[in-house]
Amino acid sequence: MAKLFYVGVAVVVALGLAVPSAWASVPDGENSDVQWINLVNDTTALICPAGDGSYLDVYVKDQFNAPMGGVLVQVAFDGAEIYLASPCQGYTDVGGHVALYIYGGTDGTAAEQTVTSGTKVECLGVTLYQNDKDFLSPDMSQGAGSQNVVEGLDYSIFAGDWLSFVAGSRSNFNRLCNEAGGECVGGLDYSIFATHWLHQ
Repeated sequence: MAKLFYVGVAVVVALGLAVPSAWASVPDGENSDVQWINLVNDTTALICPAGDGSYLDVYVKDQFNAPMGGVLVQVAFDGAEIYLASPCQGYTDVGGHVALYIYGGTDGTAAEQTVTSGTKVECLGVTLYQNDKDFLSPDMSQGAGSQNVVEGLDYSIFAGDWLSFVAGSRSNFNRLCNEAGGECVGGLDYSIFATHWLHQ
């Protein structure tokens, strides 16, 4: 009987037949957890080519609420104005955890407002998180020689927005404590922009 069993297994493997796997672990969107870290405010993320802005903190668990280690987690942005320097992805550790840093910038040349993009976090084809976010970046220009680097063209955009009161300005990096009690682009925003100077 044992010999027949081994022969059967060999045939299944050789033919590539599906093996019953009802007990196999699969990512579970309800048990897993995805959180934004270092947001500018509740609706706005800041990204930088150096990856030192907002990021996604992910814990992947299966249908049994057990952590899934060694699985690939990927983030997709559907906004055409999001320019990634590298894919936003990573493998979980033994505890099912991975921090996904966003290396990139935005094309903010069309209008002074922030850009909006859908954000989807997936693991093994299962959606763990999906929502829209507004995105700011000190890397606001993606022209020739300026893509994914904070340099002179970005500074010229910021300088053009200086003292602007436009709601949701692309250069208003300090949303939680705005000068003059409003949306003014001022010194606090410049100090944030300056910390990312020449990042790539």
